[in-house]
Order: sequence, then structure tokens, then C-alpha cells
Amino acid sequence: MIIMWALLRPDAISILKDKEAKASLPRYFAILSGEKISRFLIAKKVRVDIDLSSDLSELWKAHDEALNFYWELEKAVDTKKIRYKSIPDPRVSLLDLKSEIANRLLKSCIFCERRCGVN
Repeated sequence: MIIMWALLRPDAISILKDKEAKASLPRYFAILSGEKISRFLIAKKVRVDIDLSSDLSELWKAHDEALNFYWELEKAVDTKKIRYKSIPDPRVSLLDLKSEIANRLLKSCIFCERRCGVN
């Protein structure tokens, strides 16, 4: 992967040697070097037992509960207590849940100061 960067963006390869960048983004560099797994991939392995058509407040409740398990799983995967590839894919994952919540929030957008509610 790093070789591809060197060919496509030779100017970008210098960041890989930048000590300040490495100190600021340790997980990112660990992922690049193959030492750790991306957080979104770990979130794809966290099973969530909820119908995604449930009320938004129920989705948030399930999200909070799943996050507790997520942090435990991330630690176990990072310390090699659990092999990432051995974790089965759930029918509904924490990543699916996060996506559903985000889509619902965007249906009546309140992210900028206008809070216009546009879809």
C-alpha cells in the first residue's frame, strides 16, 4: 500500500516520516503498518440486536450499549487476544446502526446554525 502512495503521490510519502504526524495520529500509522485494524472494520463486527426501523431514541439506546462492547472488542483485537478474522459478521452491526442514525439525522438536518430541517 505504501508503494502505491509513493508512485501516485510522491509528495505525500514524506508524511510517513514526520514525527509530529506520527505522534498526533498513532492509530492511523499503526493501521498503515498493519499493526492494528481500522475502527470502522471493528464496528462492522459488533452485533446489535435491534430492528433498524425502530424509533430513533431506541436506536441511540442500542448504540450506547453497543459502544461498551465495541471498546472491549477493540482492546482485545489490538492486544491480539482475539483475531479479527475469526469474529463472525453479524446480521446487524454497530456500523449499520451508526449509518441508520446518521441518515435519520440528515433527513431533518440541524447541523449548521440555520437548523433548517431540510432533507
